[in-house]
Parts: sequence; C-alpha cells; structure tokens
Amino acid sequence: MDGFTVTIGEVLAHAATAEAQAARADVAAEAGAHLSSLDDAYGLFCQPFGQMLVEPQQRGTDAITKAAAALHGLTESLEQAAAEYQAVDEKVTAVLDALVAQLDAAAGMIPSVGGN
Repeated sequence: MDGFTVTIGEVLAHAATAEAQAARADVAAEAGAHLSSLDDAYGLFCQPFGQMLVEPQQRGTDAITKAAAALHGLTESLEQAAAEYQAVDEKVTAVLDALVAQLDAAAGMIPSVGGN
C-alpha cells in the first residue's frame, strides 16, 4: 500500500458512533452503581447472598466506568484528528490556489512571438 485516504466525514461518523457507545456505557455504569448500593435488592431473606455480590458488582461497575471514559477519550481524539486533517487540507488548498494564481500571472507576462 503506497498511501491512504482520510475522509473527514467518515472519521466524524466514527466519532459519533463511539460517543453513542460511550453514552450507553455511562447509563450502564449508573445502573451498576445504583444496583450495588441497594441493600435489599435480593429480598430480606437473601441479603447475605446480596452482600457476597457487592464486591463483584462494584468491580463490574468500575470496569464499565473505565470503558465509558475510554470511549469518551476516543471520541475526543477522533474529533481532534478530523479537525487537524481539515486544517491541513485547508492550508494545502490555500497554497495550491496561490500557486495557480502565480502561474496564471506569470503566463500573462510571456510575450507573444510572431512566427512563420
């Protein structure tokens, strides 16, 4: 492969998808935090079993929270990359436009030569 093409719209679409997944992970983390804080989630007679699940539930909630944070970070990085590609693209376009203008101006200075 000699090179690659970056389509800014596709990068931003990927960022939007990552953000949607991050939002879902946020909801899951909130639900996990709520569930692990309940003392009577499993009923009065099953409270001892519920207490045994508090630590694993908390670890799961922590893992989901970290995943959500990573997805938010990915979204930010993708958006920043898209903005940087856009800025470079605009600079290159400006340089090429200036070059075309200079070439057009130089072409106008070439004298006409009559010939046979």
